[in-house]
Amino acid sequence: MFRTETLKNIHIKDFEEFFKEKDVKRRSARMKHNTTIDRYNMISKLIKEEVDNPNGAFTKSEINNFIFKKLFYDNNNYEYILKYSNFFATKFTKRSVAEKYLRENPLLKFNETLENTSSDKDYELFTSKLDCQSENASAIHLLVRVGFVNNFLGKVDFFAGITVDLQNSVLIVRLNYRHIKSSNKEPLKLLKEIKDLISGTGLSGKSFVPLKLNPISLDEDTANKTIFALYKELSSEAEDLLNARMTEETEDKIKEFLKETGITEIKDEYLEQIKAVLYQDISRNINPSSFKKGWIFRFDFREGNLTRATSKHEKKGPIYSSKTYWQLKELIYGEERMHEAGFHWKIPRSSDSVDVRVYSRNDTIIVHYYYNMRIDRKEKDEFVVQKIARNL
Repeated sequence: MFRTETLKNIHIKDFEEFFKEKDVKRRSARMKHNTTIDRYNMISKLIKEEVDNPNGAFTKSEINNFIFKKLFYDNNNYEYILKYSNFFATKFTKRSVAEKYLRENPLLKFNETLENTSSDKDYELFTSKLDCQSENASAIHLLVRVGFVNNFLGKVDFFAGITVDLQNSVLIVRLNYRHIKSSNKEPLKLLKEIKDLISGTGLSGKSFVPLKLNPISLDEDTANKTIFALYKELSSEAEDLLNARMTEETEDKIKEFLKETGITEIKDEYLEQIKAVLYQDISRNINPSSFKKGWIFRFDFREGNLTRATSKHEKKGPIYSSKTYWQLKELIYGEERMHEAGFHWKIPRSSDSVDVRVYSRNDTIIVHYYYNMRIDRKEKDEFVVQKIARNL
């Protein structure tokens, strides 16, 4: 059976939708109980009954894939992005070669099912999985039980979803933000322990030695430059859109106004400052659907250790009507650094979008997904990671 402590990471509604999709008989009656905790016990029992039944509504493989995806992606909303050097595989490694290596190293628990895990040991690897593109290895995923936390459901397993992304050359450590806050481990220490673990250090790290992995932290400057590059992409699109709403006649009027005030040398920076006032006004009337790539909804700009300005849109809408945004734009572009920003990205060839807060801390880039991003997170996650890696 699956550990109840593991199942508590997944919303009961998600189980209800899975059982409905699989047309499980009498599913509501079999899950019914007075307390939420006991409902999880009933869910565990229902899963066992269906898997043990040769004519069950779903297979062991189907329920394992469902639970893995929920634990690895949907449940984790706080990601550390790092680099790495050394690994047993590259993006040119053939699927057959990678699979053979993983199977020959049983400590890596390749494709092991999740219902066989009963240990309460911290930093236990539950399973590993391989993703491939065009018959080449593209990513290795490791589901690790970090420990447990206590909340209103009692004891709950605390998981880390770790990916070595061979295509984008990044290492991703995914955690649940509430579990981090509930854990007795300080976040910086927790990240260090996970890095030591996957590099094969210490007693718990023995299982990970075959990975031959060396995690590498990002220096703060690299992280800040990357966030700025993401900021600049959306900022440039917004400015192009706003510029299109201004005519040559408008610019002529600005120049005429400056001449009338006695300014003889009309510099570009003067024009831009007055345009910024007009941009704020125009932005208030632009439909968000006009932005094709997305928009910035918050930012935190710092000089040295001091916060110069923080600005945000309360409803995560475009920030371009903010006076602070335009006041600091040229300074930010001059520094080419950004400590933190909130991005609403529209996913190409899709009606979907993703809202994330991206910031630099602890020698990593941290991506914090907003709660409403929980569903179908795998696709959103892959889009965001690719976006960051391209600018890293």
